[in-house]
Amino acid sequence: MSPPVEDGQYEIVNTRWKTSALLNDNEELVADAQPRKNRRITNEMLWNVSILTNDHYTIQNVATESYASRPSRAEEGDPVGALSSPQRPTQWIIKETRFKGRFTITATDSAHQELFWSVADGEPGTPISLHSVPTNNRNQWEFREHNYVVEDKQSSEANATASGARHAVGRTELLFTFDADILGDNTLTRRLKFRNKVAQTLDDVLKINLRGHLWAFIRDHMKLYSVSVYYLLVFMRTHASLGIESSFTKRHTSFSEKVREWSAMDLVHTIVKHREIHVTISNTIAWARTTADGLVWSTVFNAAILNDRDDMSGSISALTETAERERVMALSSEELSVVMKYLQACIDERCPDHHKLESLLRSIVGARGSIPDFLFIKGVHRTSEQSFYVTGLANLWKGETQGKLVMLKVPRINLKQTVPALEKDIGKEAIIWRQLYHRNILPFYGCSADLFSPNYALVSPLMTSGNLMEYLRKHPTLDRLAMIRGVASGLRYLHELRPQVVHGDLKGLNVMIDGDGGPRIADFGLARVVDAYSVEDGVEQFSVRWAAPELFDWPHGFDANTTDKSDVYAFACLCLEIFTGNHPFEDLVQDGSVIIAVLKGDRPARPGEVATQRGLDNQVWQLIENCWMHEPLDRPDMAAVLSQLSELIHPGDSHLDDVETPRTDFVFNRVEIFKLPRDCLQKNIQQLRLLKN
Repeated sequence: MSPPVEDGQYEIVNTRWKTSALLNDNEELVADAQPRKNRRITNEMLWNVSILTNDHYTIQNVATESYASRPSRAEEGDPVGALSSPQRPTQWIIKETRFKGRFTITATDSAHQELFWSVADGEPGTPISLHSVPTNNRNQWEFREHNYVVEDKQSSEANATASGARHAVGRTELLFTFDADILGDNTLTRRLKFRNKVAQTLDDVLKINLRGHLWAFIRDHMKLYSVSVYYLLVFMRTHASLGIESSFTKRHTSFSEKVREWSAMDLVHTIVKHREIHVTISNTIAWARTTADGLVWSTVFNAAILNDRDDMSGSISALTETAERERVMALSSEELSVVMKYLQACIDERCPDHHKLESLLRSIVGARGSIPDFLFIKGVHRTSEQSFYVTGLANLWKGETQGKLVMLKVPRINLKQTVPALEKDIGKEAIIWRQLYHRNILPFYGCSADLFSPNYALVSPLMTSGNLMEYLRKHPTLDRLAMIRGVASGLRYLHELRPQVVHGDLKGLNVMIDGDGGPRIADFGLARVVDAYSVEDGVEQFSVRWAAPELFDWPHGFDANTTDKSDVYAFACLCLEIFTGNHPFEDLVQDGSVIIAVLKGDRPARPGEVATQRGLDNQVWQLIENCWMHEPLDRPDMAAVLSQLSELIHPGDSHLDDVETPRTDFVFNRVEIFKLPRDCLQKNIQQLRLLKN
């Protein structure tokens, strides 16, 4: 369980009067005598609060190094004083009240009665005394943390390495102050705890404990690279204070200026400037390794950068908060491109909150209407003069890039429409497809903008076995129930994503077969794009025979608001395709007749003996009928469908694991924030990584 107040340097503020505990010239604790407006924080108003092994605290004034104390036989009304060099500093008990962020500071009297710090009124100079009523807000206090980057004024007093680094802090000039009220944020709190654990681990490696106000400032203000920055400052300051080399002093001064600049940035602009920050830190670490004892610190620097990289994934989750989202949306196009790349890098690494980042990325593309740079693939070539397949939605071409065979899907659209609008619509669907990560989903590599300009080509791995219906014709004895389960697995994955992904055009032609004979669902959202830019004005590319009744707004047209339940209906029709090899309602020639039949509640008849031999028994047929029920709410969800199919295929194991590790073809060009130094892969460094794979 974490302590109520962490080690650190604080202004201790009375909850009732909003005055701070000040040590006066008589070594007495009083309410500060300065007016609140435009007042300056002095070291006499700051206190080093340190937790002891028994969970009690010592409270030491920064200006005089005196400890807050009480008389040996304390009584009600006694003042709180201070002693400069006590043999045994007074130990105080700090507890949080039922109001978050409000604390009592307690000592016990000779009769073991609890006595609390209290201030009677808001007048300046009023003594802080001990009283026995904790519920009065005059007896409650806030700990406002003040942290800063320091410049040493007593470097001549420093000794070697660890002890030298401790003395290097000494009396300091206050460069930054920080009110830590923001620590109430859950995301931020998790990040700070992680950073504290990393610093503790690396302190153990160095066999020192240097963390104090410098660490607290770097930890709280550096949005990225906090651990690396901190240990670089400690390294340089230790050597600069010892006067070993003037280069250390120069480096320290220059690097501190950079830290001031970075720490003043919000998270969004820190990400925008990420490359500059990363290069500066990397170059500084490289310089440190060339120094006389730089190799001693190599382990710490490698472990710091490794853990900082993990910390980035957690830090970026804060972008999903409302205020940060607004900052992101206000960025210029160039800045936004940097942020989108950073988001995708964290998503590719499957960071803890990657689903939230995916949602943010979709929102950016939808609001700003541009395809992120990382979705474009350069150097794509056609390997044939003609498309090898044509559907109602797209022309399919064979291609090649970087030695890999690919499929180029070019939407069949009317290019009289404006290109910016097309880019926005293609971008919204492409960014969804880019995030999908399941063995029964066709991978998406990116877009080619120049090969079919002004149209776009959607690039994915070439499926040499063709689509599902072609494959079934070539392999009539195939286990069709297993194929159906594979499609159900992929569809369940889509529906359980948050935000949910609805396919909207599921049918046999939109399921590709990979080299291992496994089904891969394809063409997410392509129907919506083609519908908006139809080959023939007024003609909609709509898969009528797989469409649920609620999608028909007869006689006015079609309702494009597909849902997960309409996907379930289409899945039932796909099952019929797989067992028969034919489209649903094969006996009806006109689509209009199909629409009338569906709206009346008619469904395809159960096929005959051939389908039964292929696995269509009574249980499977009942499942199909459940899936194409007329009312959407009467249809099962895909999790229930998959469970029933798994039970049929593997009796007694209806919870067969569905989320299997995807194959390595899923990401063509993985987006990386930066590449780790090779030394970070060494076993001794990996052992210092707190966030394990």
